[in-house]
This record gives sequence, C-alpha cells and structure tokens, in this order.
Amino acid sequence: MKGLVIVTHSVLSKGLLMAAEAILGPVDKAEAICLQKEDSVERINTKIRDGIAAAGEATDGVIVMADMFGGTPCNISLAYLQNGRIEVVTGVNLPMVLKFFQNRRESSLTRLAADIREAGREGITVPGDFLRSQVSMGSAGENSAARNRE
Repeated sequence: MKGLVIVTHSVLSKGLLMAAEAILGPVDKAEAICLQKEDSVERINTKIRDGIAAAGEATDGVIVMADMFGGTPCNISLAYLQNGRIEVVTGVNLPMVLKFFQNRRESSLTRLAADIREAGREGITVPGDFLRSQVSMGSAGENSAARNRE
C-alpha cells in the first residue's frame, strides 16, 4: 500500500482529504500539509519531510500531490523525489485524490502517478459544452424526424 501527502497553499490539502473521507470513509497513510505565507523554507521542508515520514511508514512508496507546478509546495517537494519510492504529481484535485485511494494497493508507484494524472485531466470539464452538444444533436434529430414525416 502506498502513502499520500497532499501539499498546498493554505488549507486546500486539508479540504481535499476531508472531502475524500466524506466520499470513501476513513483513510490511512495520508497527510495534509498546509503551507502558510509566513512559513520559512526550513519550516516548509520540515512539514513535508515529516508528512512523507508519517504517510510512508511501512508502505511501498509515497505519492506527493502539490497544488501547482512551479509553486512552493511543488518546488520543495521535488527535493524528496526518489525513483520507485517517492513521486510528485501536481495540479491536485478531488478526482486525483479519489483515484489514489482506489488504486493505491494494485499499481506500481509510476503507474499510480500516471493514473492519478489522467484522473485529474478527466475531472476537468466544461459541462455546458457537453450539454450544448446534446441539445444540438437533439435538435438535429428532431428536425430530421419532422422532415421524414412530411
């Protein structure tokens, strides 16, 4: 089983973990790291290191999810990358967190990171585009049916 550390600006990480637990029930080997603007680099390093240690204890790897590529949570987390042991994935959203918990027992760390990234991409959508295309298709079908009746 793999551990999870979510590192974000402010309390986003805590909210994502709470939302996952509301959907899935209690989870273990998961840590939410909330970075504050007054945190020093040393303090951030300590928070991330301690989070990885807590989530990674007796696991076969840790996924660190950060809120955005190039931000402080990501940049400092990258110092902890270890091939086959710690992977960092950015752009964290709720579909990614849920995918982690659904697949963390079966997949290799590399495969899990790729699956999480894909779940994040698939979770981003503009529902209005889909609905408009369905309405357009429905209108086209109705017009065709009307022409056939004539």
